[in-house]
Amino acid sequence: MEKIIKMAFFKSITFYIINFTFFGLILIACGKKEALVSETTPSNAALVQLSNEQMELAGIELGKPEKRMISSYIECTGRIEVPPYSLYSVSAPTSGFIQSAKWLPGDFVKKGTLLTSIKHPDLVKLQREFLEVESQLAFLQNDLKRKETLAAADAASQKTLEQAKADWSLQQARYKGLKAELELLGIATKTLENTGEIQSAISFYAPVNGYITKVNINNGKLVSPNDLLFEIVDNSHVHLELQVFAKDVGQLKEGQRIECQMPGSDRVYKAEVHLVGKMIEPETKTTMIHGHFDKEPIDLIAGTYVQARIYTTAKEVLAVPTSAIITEGNESFIFIKKVNGFEKTAVITGASDGDFIEIEELQLGDNEQLALRGAYYINGSVSGDE
Repeated sequence: MEKIIKMAFFKSITFYIINFTFFGLILIACGKKEALVSETTPSNAALVQLSNEQMELAGIELGKPEKRMISSYIECTGRIEVPPYSLYSVSAPTSGFIQSAKWLPGDFVKKGTLLTSIKHPDLVKLQREFLEVESQLAFLQNDLKRKETLAAADAASQKTLEQAKADWSLQQARYKGLKAELELLGIATKTLENTGEIQSAISFYAPVNGYITKVNINNGKLVSPNDLLFEIVDNSHVHLELQVFAKDVGQLKEGQRIECQMPGSDRVYKAEVHLVGKMIEPETKTTMIHGHFDKEPIDLIAGTYVQARIYTTAKEVLAVPTSAIITEGNESFIFIKKVNGFEKTAVITGASDGDFIEIEELQLGDNEQLALRGAYYINGSVSGDE
């Protein structure tokens, strides 16, 4: 019995020794693992190391922020337009049949270029009537002079003289009316009186140098005074008509700088605010801003759609090129060149004019610079390492 008790005691002692040794080994292993993690986990974010060749290949440029005038801007859209005095309509002053139709929309014509001509029997009739009235007017004028002489000598009655005056006045009124009508049609009445030659057609000429925008004729078409034959635009002076929302109108004033471009084009045209609209359109909640280009003429035609920025308030700030800023969510970052590489640093940004952006509360050491160009390449290197 005593032997059995001793054996049980030794088994218990052995069990506790083995378990204690096992748990001790586990604790030692965990301690080593924690020590290993502590040694390999850096306290700061890793620096991005790039060779000079990599920096040159990526187009990375180093520098410091600089003081610049940054203007806030309002983005808007609009069209290229011409003033009303640069748009010309050519209409037929009388009915007639079109004799020629060779022009197309987009054709450029010089002032005085023949556009078309029309014929109609009424044109001939009107000129014939004018010549008849002109001939009778001369006869009635001579007759009036004779009767004035006779009346003065009591050889003619006063009634006869008054009738002669009435006939002459009536014919003179018809003469003046027909003359004005023919001149509106473009017929030279002086030449008609001198030569007696009746024109069978009247011609229409370009009133200005410009581009034809509308053509509403064809050969043989009967046109009337209500018909528009041609529309010509003189684009030597074009301007901007921009739509700005009512909430932004208070920031606008004459003389402010405008930059605009066509969608899909990199070319920027510069202009300035000339007039600010005084009425808000109830449907669009916008007003019209009239802008004049700095240089004219420009190679944009009336009706061209443009996107524009109107620059408002300006202030001097510490700024960097927009290419220096990396945006991730609501945060902005730059890369500062340290001795051993580039350090990604969060910054607070402010106003931007599209090319430069304001940065606030950035402190750089005397020998430190930041990446003004190529920040996206450096950021890609950071992502690749992760």
